[in-house]
Amino acid sequence: MLTSPANSRIVFNARLRIFRQLDKHHRSIKQAHQEFKRVDRDAEPLRWQAIVQQVLTELDAHAALQQGLLLPAARALPGAQWGHALIDQALSEHASTHALAQRLRSMSPMDERYGPRFSLLCVHALRCMRQAEDGLFTLLAAARVDWPALAQAMQSQRETGLPSAPHAPLMPALSVAMA
Repeated sequence: MLTSPANSRIVFNARLRIFRQLDKHHRSIKQAHQEFKRVDRDAEPLRWQAIVQQVLTELDAHAALQQGLLLPAARALPGAQWGHALIDQALSEHASTHALAQRLRSMSPMDERYGPRFSLLCVHALRCMRQAEDGLFTLLAAARVDWPALAQAMQSQRETGLPSAPHAPLMPALSVAMA
């Protein structure tokens, strides 16, 4: 199947939008964690809590994008059974990140363990995100995925709002084909 240069640009731009959105999540969480470490809880308790809420929201958005769109697309890749281990690992990491986030949500910000737990959540989430970039995203980037459909689904997801539970799939796996 031949693709036109215009069609190739559309696919490239759609893939770029998705990976930029994921990268935005990574940078936002990293920057928020750095800011959190500089803020004095006693002097600025509302700012301290706002940073935590920002990261929790960012993690929900990231998980929704991955679990609702990218993981189903990766799982549907024909002949990529070896990639299923990457997908299973990503789901396991999401579950542990979700558990850490839920534990933090149930704590009082005045609890002495709140700050260390938040730092643990950020470090864990960023490590998981780097692993996904090195494995799962490399698999997806090399495959012929319907990137424009994924980008449109991502845009719709942002416009309609994200689910509060990131472990609920947002849509069925999209059609994909190997290159």
